[in-house]
Amino acid sequence: MFKNTKNHSFFLSTIIVGFFSLVILTIYLSSKNALPKFDGFSSMDATSIGSSTLKTTRIGLPLGDIDVEISDTPDLRERGLSRRMSLAPNDGMLFVFQIPGIYGFWMKDMNFPIDIVWIDNDHRVVAMNLDVATSTYPESIFPSSSISHVLELNAGSAREFGIATGTILKFDY
Repeated sequence: MFKNTKNHSFFLSTIIVGFFSLVILTIYLSSKNALPKFDGFSSMDATSIGSSTLKTTRIGLPLGDIDVEISDTPDLRERGLSRRMSLAPNDGMLFVFQIPGIYGFWMKDMNFPIDIVWIDNDHRVVAMNLDVATSTYPESIFPSSSISHVLELNAGSAREFGIATGTILKFDY
């Protein structure tokens, strides 16, 4: 039997070079955030989303507690709940603003309706927009007065948990 070692070595070298090229390309793309990010939710103390980690806290409401992710940076606030397929029944997202003001919210890339609860610096609910439909995008929704927090919940959850204008929510953030 005749064996051509020159062609065998070339074939093996090609496979090795191809493998390492794929590894280098994967590392490069992940460092450029070109790979898809996971948009899941966990009720643990920190949720890993892509390369960022979301903090969580628990909010005491009149008829129960909910676990919320904290969105306290411009990038996290802009992403919000966008691109998620759903939100667990006792979960939500708390948007935190360092400077109280009137901030607009939109339903860009949302897949389910939500309740938006506007909260002032004393953790008092100053307004609510209930059952906000995904079809409202590109319209922005604004509170009627200055706020420092916004709570987003599944549509219908604000009433279910006894939230009303004037309610003081219990949370540390």
